[in-house]
Amino acid sequence: MKSRTKKTYKNGFTLIEILLVLLISSILLLGIDTAYRQAILLSQKAEYKRVISDNARLLTETLREELASLYFPTRLGESEKKQIPFQLASDPNGSILLSFYTLNGSWRKQAYLSKPLKIKYYFYKNPDNKKSILKRSEQYCSGEKIIAPELSENILTGNFQLKLFALKQQSDGSEQDWQSSLKCAKEPRTCLQAVKIHLNWPGNRKLAASSFQTIIKIPAQTGCPPGN
Repeated sequence: MKSRTKKTYKNGFTLIEILLVLLISSILLLGIDTAYRQAILLSQKAEYKRVISDNARLLTETLREELASLYFPTRLGESEKKQIPFQLASDPNGSILLSFYTLNGSWRKQAYLSKPLKIKYYFYKNPDNKKSILKRSEQYCSGEKIIAPELSENILTGNFQLKLFALKQQSDGSEQDWQSSLKCAKEPRTCLQAVKIHLNWPGNRKLAASSFQTIIKIPAQTGCPPGN
């Protein structure tokens, strides 16, 4: 007579248990992915603001140092007689030209630039890619004569907007007194009171718009009364 042997079976996971584990795992992975995406977005926002802050500070401090040492050529060469010591011109299309003489070219931070320089800032939009460009050029002067070729470079590029306004001496500083175009045929510091800079970076779906505004006061010339 054959003896019967008992077969033992190990209990496994049911389908419901497997589905529950998959559901919990999916929720955990979704939470991790969301936290990771938020961290990346916060990092992008911080980097975006840092770049904007650095660009705004660089432009502001450079202009502040250069405008604090405005220079008026008293004896011009034949090629410079038609030059204006200080000029701010703005076009309806948004282009801006700022030109002046200074004793302190602070962009390159080189010792020889403590001598007079003819400085130009030109803001415009590239017609090909619609990107904004701020170009700076300088010409080295000896005394009152420009003796070196013009050196130009783009100091700020990207998707931004720039507006410059000038305030004449003896103005009360009200909003309507700020001018987007101004020429000073005399000593600039006797007719110019301040320059206002407005920078704007438009936002997108992920990054909010950011703007920067500051006013640079022009020191008055010692011993020279304000003029028109």
